[in-house]
Amino acid sequence: MVVDNSGADIILWGPHDRQFGPARFQRLSAKSVADIAACVAKQRGAGNGWDEQTLFSALGKCASLAMRPCRGKPASAADRMAWSSRWSLIRNYIVEQNVGLAYTMAARFRCDEVEWDDLRSEALFALVRAVGGFDLQCGVRFSTYACNAIIHALIRAAKQASQYRARVRAEYDSLFERPAPADPWSELFVDRLNLALEENRANLTNREATVLSRRFPRDGNLKLSLAEVGKEIKLSKEGTRRVQEKALGKLRLVLEADSVLR
Repeated sequence: MVVDNSGADIILWGPHDRQFGPARFQRLSAKSVADIAACVAKQRGAGNGWDEQTLFSALGKCASLAMRPCRGKPASAADRMAWSSRWSLIRNYIVEQNVGLAYTMAARFRCDEVEWDDLRSEALFALVRAVGGFDLQCGVRFSTYACNAIIHALIRAAKQASQYRARVRAEYDSLFERPAPADPWSELFVDRLNLALEENRANLTNREATVLSRRFPRDGNLKLSLAEVGKEIKLSKEGTRRVQEKALGKLRLVLEADSVLR
């Protein structure tokens, strides 16, 4: 067992994880896997065209090197932690590339007893677990395997909610009626937009970021007019509008290239 930077236990090797066996990684060298991890870290979400066999083989190679010495030589704690970090990077990349699948399955699942946010959480957790349990030798694509895992998780959540509701009946059930769930596609778009802003994937300048934060506040602050923002950054109203349009154009290109939203 290896502990990642967040302090959470990550089981990297187990008898059920056959894809982590050494025979599965003869085609990928340690350097190739390290290069993949480095590319993921620098260009996360850009879509580098790796097929799932390469990604899962790289994931297993990281696990193998994190848990076992390389060529009989004892691995240092730093080396093990480095391979554990690469494992986390590649795992998170695979999850990110399949987030849309989790949203789709949760949106199609109808259950009045479970709120939309809870369904989405169950689907995402199931997706993360599916990445760790996927076996390249099982004969199906990862998307098929993940769909089954997500459906089973959602059915289990619905069953648990139904059992709880049967045990704890509210006298006035109408008081606990939930509003209609939000549009999952809109929520996915907002999530990807917030991620692009947080990681500055559009390479916004400080001025552009300031204009967007004042014109489209995400923290509940009052929206400012172009004239008010221009006064703050010492530009005319028209100049501020041009800065805003340029920043929005950059964000639009990033979202159009986002493989999760395709």
